[in-house]
Amino acid sequence: MKIRIGLISRTFFNVPLWAALKEGFFERAGLEVEAEIMDSGSMVTQGMKDGSLHFALGPPDGVIMDVAGGGTLRVLAGNTSKLSHFLIAQPRFARIEDLKGAVIGCLSIDEGTTFVIQDMLARHGLEYPGDYTLDPVGGAPTRWKLFQEGGIDAGLQSIPLSYMADDAGFSNLAATVDYIPDYQFTTINAEAGWARRHAAETEGFLRALLEATAWMCANREAAAVIAAAEMRITEDYARRAWDDFTGRGIMPADMSVSAAGLAKVIDIMKRAGQLGDNASDDPETYMEPHYLDAARGA
Repeated sequence: MKIRIGLISRTFFNVPLWAALKEGFFERAGLEVEAEIMDSGSMVTQGMKDGSLHFALGPPDGVIMDVAGGGTLRVLAGNTSKLSHFLIAQPRFARIEDLKGAVIGCLSIDEGTTFVIQDMLARHGLEYPGDYTLDPVGGAPTRWKLFQEGGIDAGLQSIPLSYMADDAGFSNLAATVDYIPDYQFTTINAEAGWARRHAAETEGFLRALLEATAWMCANREAAAVIAAAEMRITEDYARRAWDDFTGRGIMPADMSVSAAGLAKVIDIMKRAGQLGDNASDDPETYMEPHYLDAARGA
């Protein structure tokens, strides 16, 4: 069978997946994998629920909301356990406080780094929705295009697009990690029933991704070539991104999920009004880790 995985956008988080496709890790595992970039967290979540996607590499927020509502989506493994974003703004904005009345581009209104934006701005006295507008324009590459066109005033940009924004003269107002040290930004997700019925494929998929993640961490130049081609950036920017992702522990080679990072996602979602107070604070409620354990040979 062909396994379909949904991706959010062309960002460095996807390099292990792209490496698994290009370097033959999935093929050697006996899997035929097709990846689609959807530029929407909500569409990826819906794809897992309706069966059009078998896995997703993206924020865990949609899974958390689904589980809290009695749904069957689950987090299977980790991908990035720290934020690699910077709050970028048009040059006329010198401070976060200056963003009052601004239009801030985001992936979607109800998940992902949208909650991080609200948390950061609240610490500077700006509350949503009264003090600024959130515009769900799509992923980081789409936001970069809109920055250059003047279509948005501010937004989070991940490495290496943040480097490009710096070099182009945009204002870099803050690093997200300075506000939120632990945050499980992206995970490998699936619908629990499908994963259970296809346990061998699920374990094989995660095993291939584990091998590809380890390969990426050990092969700076080759990984940079893949990232540059897929993200349509220079290899120099891709190398800088590799240095940050591997050097700062943003992407763990063992694909572990940060319990503290996932707990922080839950906390921010509750404070943003996206989860009820009765939703579980225990990260394990939203996870099925045994597939990753099996893929590791545990």
